[in-house]
Amino acid sequence: MNSLWIVAFILFDVLVTAAVLLVVIRRRGGVAGAIGFDPKQAMGVSRELEADAEQYLRANWSGDSTTLPQALTGLLDRVESKLAAEHLELDRERLKPIVLQIVTAKHLADARDAREAMKKVA
Repeated sequence: MNSLWIVAFILFDVLVTAAVLLVVIRRRGGVAGAIGFDPKQAMGVSRELEADAEQYLRANWSGDSTTLPQALTGLLDRVESKLAAEHLELDRERLKPIVLQIVTAKHLADARDAREAMKKVA
């Protein structure tokens, strides 16, 4: 008889916890709002960053691999400020591989040159 009360209490507790979680998730705008990550926003920002990186490097880099570190530094600064405006702040060390991926995926610079240049970027 005693174990039946324990099982009933645990079941009641699980139901109350589930109800509270559902209320919190609904108030915060669904699962994305509850965990603080919106995939639609992330995809939009990603597309915007790719287009901006392409435009920035074409306008500010001559194609000379010796000047690529300066161009990547400017691009990193630009990406950092755009992400901060979207409230998606990342530190510089986490941004470097993202920017490097954009540069190499879009064939904006030679992959080897871009990796070497990124090592020189502060």
